[in-house]
Amino acid sequence: DAANAAAAKVIYPVRKNGNPLLYTLLLGNVAVNALLSILLADKVGGPGHFIASTFLIVIFREIAPQAICPRHALQIGSKTVPLVKLIMFLIYPVGKPACLCP
Repeated sequence: DAANAAAAKVIYPVRKNGNPLLYTLLLGNVAVNALLSILLADKVGGPGHFIASTFLIVIFREIAPQAICPRHALQIGSKTVPLVKLIMFLIYPVGKPACLCP
């Protein structure tokens, strides 16, 4: 339909740059998971830290996005393109040297 076609046109320029998009998403994911773990270590000690961080990562970083996004992937993706471009710009100095691709 027309709405999906318009959303796909917004996403395509970012998706076309597959390697920078991939290392941005991977490094961003690792950074958020590490930050969550560090913050929870201060608030919850011992085994509770492990359980809490694992629970939060599984629910909010794995299950919820996979439950919500498939039905509305193009609409969500088109609305987050500016944020993704900003994160790509910020991660570029670290991600580009780490990427062995041209």
